[in-house]
Amino acid sequence: MAETHADGREHTVDTHDGQPIGPVTALAAGRWAGRPVFASGGADGAVRFWDTATRQPAGPALTAHTGEVDFVAFAGPDRDLLVTGGDDEVLRWSPGDGAPHAEPVVRSGSVIAYGMTELDGSAVVSVGTRDGWVRLYDVATGSPRGELYAGQDVHLLEGADIGVLDGRLVALTVVHDRAVPTSAMLPIATVWDVASGKPLHDEPWRVPEETATACRLVTVDGRLIAVTGIDTTAQYDVEDEDDFPYQSEFFYETVLHFRLADVARDEELNYCTVGAPGHATVARSARGPVVLVALDSSEVVALDPHLGDKPGESPEFCYTWHGAPVTGVATAEVNGRTIVASGDRGGSLRFWDLDAPDPDRTHTMLHQY
Repeated sequence: MAETHADGREHTVDTHDGQPIGPVTALAAGRWAGRPVFASGGADGAVRFWDTATRQPAGPALTAHTGEVDFVAFAGPDRDLLVTGGDDEVLRWSPGDGAPHAEPVVRSGSVIAYGMTELDGSAVVSVGTRDGWVRLYDVATGSPRGELYAGQDVHLLEGADIGVLDGRLVALTVVHDRAVPTSAMLPIATVWDVASGKPLHDEPWRVPEETATACRLVTVDGRLIAVTGIDTTAQYDVEDEDDFPYQSEFFYETVLHFRLADVARDEELNYCTVGAPGHATVARSARGPVVLVALDSSEVVALDPHLGDKPGESPEFCYTWHGAPVTGVATAEVNGRTIVASGDRGGSLRFWDLDAPDPDRTHTMLHQY
């Protein structure tokens, strides 16, 4: 059903298979039953499919999770294999002969972070738990692929993701390292070599508490890039109690900013002053590759990952249609165009053309009640 905004823009209001749906909690793009789709996870425990070309529902919802779906990812863009995660378990889905089939990869409580990457043709999923452990599993077999202990005490891990650097698995974690003075309020982000369990860099990145859970790894043209909060203590001696960054104007001005950093070189590529980051993905546009980042400030921004030593304070593009924190962003190629899906906690799922001259007037919204 088409409706019209006060400014004259049209959008589509719909449900999935006629059923009411709630907040969007995760997004991914891939193939399901031989058809290009977006997959959205919901707070109601369901995963729903949307045709990338028509933006309409594409088959029945998957409903095996008993709680909120926190993670959705396809194991390769051309495979009918979907991985979903919640507080209850990680599931591996295949469409079967018209009847979707799910198998548990791992059952674990207190999961606070998920990630997935591909190494040597195999999909690997990571599961991070509050006690500081990040455990990796082969998606196809469910067998362990390694583990990493990223904490020095219980209840330390805030966020984690995995990627591949020079043919080896690496993990990005954010923890509260209580061994460092004052760091109970200054989490640290560390990039690890999973096989050795050792950090890749001599010094970790400090990040504000407000962006502690926001750490992502994306690959652009073969280069691994980390999306993290900005080190707001860089100009302070945090071990000096008289020079406490939380009391500074500089800290409050930058606490919700984030940056892109080259993992191999340990150098900043770009940064953004819009808001706290959430999910991130890479998109191909007419302008070249961009990193799309979902923000808690109800926006999606596009950043150029190739600025090198000339980062900018503003995003290349900022999309502001959402009215609630954006929880996921995914992209698919449709007839030579890059179509973006973005979802939020308020129940909006929006589709838009990344290269449209005026995407604000051409996007489609499926409002979920």
